[in-house]
This record gives sequence, structure tokens and C-alpha cells, in this order.
Amino acid sequence: MMLIGIIILIFIVYLIYSGSPREYRHSIGNKDAKCYSCGHGIQEDFIYCPQCSIPLKEKCKGCGKYINTDWRSCPYCNDQRLG
Repeated sequence: MMLIGIIILIFIVYLIYSGSPREYRHSIGNKDAKCYSCGHGIQEDFIYCPQCSIPLKEKCKGCGKYINTDWRSCPYCNDQRLG
């Protein structure tokens, strides 16, 4: 009976983690990256989308480096963003 429970648990965990990964607003490092707003092709270092002008990155208030607009904190200085 315990073995059946473990198999079911493993199956549930598999279903949770095998689903399609969360779509990120922008795929940094991906040469096929697209703007999350209009779908236009973008490059890793773009700060704004050249098609729709939506911001893709912003300067961190703590260290001044450009970070993705959807990150909660800066990976360089750990400054917390407010929104």
C-alpha cells in the first residue's frame, strides 16, 4: 500500500514539473527572443522593444546596472524593486 502511495506521489510531482515552463516576459540569452508585448524579435541587450517601445530593462536604483523589468530584485546588488 505504501508503494502505491509513493508511485502516485512521484507521478503527481512528474505532472507538475513536466508541464510547459512558465513563459517569461523576455527570454534573455535566447537568440529567438521576442518582445512579450508585440512579439517582435529582440536581442539580449535591448532596453526597449524597437517595434512597440515597451521597456524591457531598467536601471537598478541600487547599482545602476540594467535589469529585466519583471525581476523582483537586482541580481548584482540585491536591491529590492517596489513593483
